[in-house]
Amino acid sequence: MEKMPKWKRWKLRNPEKWKEHQRKYYLKTKDVRNAKQRALYHKNKGSVLTREECIERAQSGRNEASKKKAQAILQSGKKHCSLCGEEKTLSEFHPDPRCRYSLLQARCKQCQNRVMRENNLKTRRTRIEKYGGVCKLCTRKITDGQKYAIHHISYIPEKKVLLCRDCHNTLHALRIYRKDLIAKFGSDMAPYEWAKIVISLYENIN
Repeated sequence: MEKMPKWKRWKLRNPEKWKEHQRKYYLKTKDVRNAKQRALYHKNKGSVLTREECIERAQSGRNEASKKKAQAILQSGKKHCSLCGEEKTLSEFHPDPRCRYSLLQARCKQCQNRVMRENNLKTRRTRIEKYGGVCKLCTRKITDGQKYAIHHISYIPEKKVLLCRDCHNTLHALRIYRKDLIAKFGSDMAPYEWAKIVISLYENIN
């Protein structure tokens, strides 16, 4: 059996002194760590700055630079598009209140509209693929330019199907004939029963 180190034996014999030693060591190393952190952030002639002061100084410098850049853009009447790389007039940029000084977007209208169309088309395709890409009633494939609807039943929200616009309108037109269904199934037909009838319609067609 290996012999226990001396410091470990002293720790077991004097737990209170060990805690005091650990506390002093932590405070000592904490001061050293803080000094190192302050030394990393200051770059001015040996002056020690805190992290918050350095961040505030850097932000103020960036704000001044962006303010001067925005003033130059407004005076010249032209702006550089960040996507296509062309210089265009200010009227070809959408307004953006989040830009503090220029109040204009970084992309021109043409590039911004193209990016938005691509994103919307990508979202549309992923949503259609999630539900199979085929209308559940007429079994026709839904293309990119065709209108569609994700139909759900209010009383059974987990039942969702993909429908083309024609089938969706036809399905909603069935609500007009609900009186005939009530006459067939009884006057006390609950909304849940109506939902079950519509679900059975889906399952029979599929």
